[in-house]
Amino acid sequence: MDTLTFSIEKIRHGWFVCRFGDAEIWASNCCGHDGPRQLLMLLVELLRGEREDGHAVFEAEPGAYILSIRSVEQVTLSLRYTKRNFLDWYPMCPGQPEELLLLAEDLDLYSFASAVGDAFSAYLPKKMRDRYTGNWMPFPMEELKELRLLLGEDSRNMLTEI
Repeated sequence: MDTLTFSIEKIRHGWFVCRFGDAEIWASNCCGHDGPRQLLMLLVELLRGEREDGHAVFEAEPGAYILSIRSVEQVTLSLRYTKRNFLDWYPMCPGQPEELLLLAEDLDLYSFASAVGDAFSAYLPKKMRDRYTGNWMPFPMEELKELRLLLGEDSRNMLTEI
């Protein structure tokens, strides 16, 4: 099984652009929802065994990207786009007919979580954190610390390794 890559492409003026494998998404902060933080929280809960599946929603203009991870027997990830806006979609279940499937992959959860952690760790230097916060929302420091701890990485020195 290949490791699904994750990268943060850019964060500018209320847009968070990231890539899951070959699928690029542009998330907006227009409604104040922090999809990147929600992704980190989902990975932490899955690694802790607190849940078997979950979603992270990235607002778009228009619509939303819905990342779903299911960890029953084997781990699968899907990424969908819906024309429904975030506030309309969120109370509903994914899989609505108007959704466009962008990506469906079997997943090594640990490797994918490590790739996500590495992408966010690139924003640990103060200048990068300030850029992240100034163009998006507050940097998800606590969620990243918890993820790195669950991955067996030492998070105590996160700010001193800069």
